[in-house]
Amino acid sequence: MKRLDETTLRAVEGKAPGACQSEAVDLYGRVRSGELLSGFDEREQEVIWTRICSASTDCLVPSIFLFFENLNYLQVAADCMKRLVCLGRGESIYSALERGFRDQRDPDPGCLIQLSRTASTYLPIDLSDRFDLIYRQLWLYAFREYKDIPAVRKRKLAKPRTGEANELVLYEFASLANRLGFETKEIQDILQQDPIQEIARRFLTTARSQDRYEYDDFETYATQVARVIYSARPIEDDGDIDIWEVDERNRPPRRYGIPNKLDQLLDRPSMFLAKLHSPVESQGQNLTSFFIQRSTYFSFFGKELGVSLEGLSSIERDIPMDIFKHQREQVHNRPLQMEYQQLKQQHGRLQEVVENLRGTVNAEEERLERVTNEGKILQESLERMKLEESEYTKRLDKLRDEEEVHRVRLEETKQTRQKLDGEIEHLAAEKRSQLVRGEQDLGVRLEQLAEEESKRQRRINELEAEKRDKLASLEELKSQEQSQKGSMENLQSRIRGLDEDEKQRTLRIEQLSLEETKRKSTIDMLARKEAKQKESIKKLTAHVNQLRVERDKTQHKTQNVCLI
Repeated sequence: MKRLDETTLRAVEGKAPGACQSEAVDLYGRVRSGELLSGFDEREQEVIWTRICSASTDCLVPSIFLFFENLNYLQVAADCMKRLVCLGRGESIYSALERGFRDQRDPDPGCLIQLSRTASTYLPIDLSDRFDLIYRQLWLYAFREYKDIPAVRKRKLAKPRTGEANELVLYEFASLANRLGFETKEIQDILQQDPIQEIARRFLTTARSQDRYEYDDFETYATQVARVIYSARPIEDDGDIDIWEVDERNRPPRRYGIPNKLDQLLDRPSMFLAKLHSPVESQGQNLTSFFIQRSTYFSFFGKELGVSLEGLSSIERDIPMDIFKHQREQVHNRPLQMEYQQLKQQHGRLQEVVENLRGTVNAEEERLERVTNEGKILQESLERMKLEESEYTKRLDKLRDEEEVHRVRLEETKQTRQKLDGEIEHLAAEKRSQLVRGEQDLGVRLEQLAEEESKRQRRINELEAEKRDKLASLEELKSQEQSQKGSMENLQSRIRGLDEDEKQRTLRIEQLSLEETKRKSTIDMLARKEAKQKESIKKLTAHVNQLRVERDKTQHKTQNVCLI
């Protein structure tokens, strides 16, 4: 052992050169180069290499590191197993299950072997080997479904509940344990529950919040939903896994510890006794995740079973695993049972009512004579009250009609106010647009005049230059200047006309402002009228309520008189 170096141990652990060709080529090349097994001569290296390949044909080369890492995988499965037993102080899962195994005294040699999630078969097996097979099958179920059955966590104060188990998977686990021959209080507690019924109840309360909705017959509806769920037929195989929905599809399988999510999904249909103990397929260039899981299983439970399972892995269908058959029958019979219980309760209540009626009839017969005499007197009072009630009713109808008239007037007032508001807004918008257009036109005209003025100025400059150059044409230039002055006077008169137009527009805007002020005062007056009408309606409503109270008192007196 002292001649084994750390490099060799690190290189060989978790590898399978006896099953994987690429790993065999890589490791053997490193051995021949002297990098690995450097403390041994060539003959010893060949012997050790042959033994390594022989021992790794169907499992990985073990190591202490792999063992402790794989304990994490075993722990999550053990948390599932602890759901089925109550461990005493210093007690193991094996001993607790052995204590709850009822078939240890059963002379029947048959043993249930689960082939898939939906099928199983029976094999004639000796009693000494039966418990080991059953025990392994429970662990394999835990390895397959550990994600849906997390460990039971102790709840802390004011903390939300986390890590809840899938009720259906847990029920299936307990049902399998019961079929395999285990009887514990924990298994019976799980089997006494109806997960489908609980899911149906939770569905109804989730679909319609209880603080906002209520059902006429909650349990009946829950039973109907459960019946629909039970009508689903189990799929005979596990089907294909959509690897594109898993983020780990490009990751290589882990050699130790908890498998990747995708590898766990792909290997779950193969994690059954018959498939695990069948000859392993050729691994090619890389190891499969199933080969690694099979190696982990063998490292904890061993390869030897004591019986042969050859040929079972090829069985496609045998005994169907319908764990909800009993619950399905109960759900179908539950409406009849509930109807029978309801009829029975109604019969008991009717009997009580009949007995009470008999005593009441005797007492009423005695009172009938007294009431007959008093009835004549009360009849007259009742007639007078009916007349008064009819008068009150007429007055109430009249008040209702008046209230309706006031309401209609109020609606008309509101509509008139909205219409006036719309007209005012329309007029104001129209006036604003007109002012904007007038200002734009005025600005354009002023620009034109400025341009013409600039042109004339340039012309005057040209004339002055010509005056200096051409003194002979002075008289002609003077006449042209006079004509230009006349044009300027015309332009000034036109400018004064535009000023007059602008003043008229200003006066028109002021008139519109006065009209808008008058409309606002009209709206305010209508609002005051509306407030007065609301006050009148409130008074009428209070008067109507008072009349209703008086009518109710009159009716109450009438009822009391009738009862007397």
